[in-house]
Amino acid sequence: CNSIEEVKDACGITSVEKLVPESSLTIYPNPASNSITIEAPATSSQSQLSIKDVNGQVLIARQITESKTQVDISNLSSGVYFVWLACEKTVQVGKFVKQ
Repeated sequence: CNSIEEVKDACGITSVEKLVPESSLTIYPNPASNSITIEAPATSSQSQLSIKDVNGQVLIARQITESKTQVDISNLSSGVYFVWLACEKTVQVGKFVKQ
């Protein structure tokens, strides 16, 4: 997730005009055990939220329309996970720890 090329390779995305820094995506609580709240000011009506493990496997995927979304993570194993939020022309990436 260090460059646009890495994002394209990891997600199969063919074009990304703007990679938004992690700081624009807020994930809390972190660490978490049952659920997380994700806040993203750049959310659009066609935003796709994905939660991936460290190997890049998509474990949770859904379309979101609100700038604040709660996600149940109780079925995930303990570890580090990445949140990908793909909007119209941006991809926001953040991470959290599941206890």
